[in-house]
Amino acid sequence: MILTTIFPMSEVPFKRKFFWSPDIVATAIQEVNDFIYSLENEDVIIFDTGDILVNQQGKVRGEYSIDFIHLNRAGYKVLNEKLMPVLKRL
Repeated sequence: MILTTIFPMSEVPFKRKFFWSPDIVATAIQEVNDFIYSLENEDVIIFDTGDILVNQQGKVRGEYSIDFIHLNRAGYKVLNEKLMPVLKRL
């Protein structure tokens, strides 16, 4: 089985008001990813999307995002390219 981590958000525009806090979402993503990693064993492979998508600030790179929570075609393309060798090893 292959489980993918949840990728982090891109940079959230500060001028926009939200009914939620980006910090709360980032914390929740980290908690879920920590749980996903706890499931890793010889039968469960963890595919870390953050290693592929994020910049030095820990946010999804602009070239891979439509907005602060959605990937664009380039983001999914790079994930697919990195996932294929994992699938071929199985």
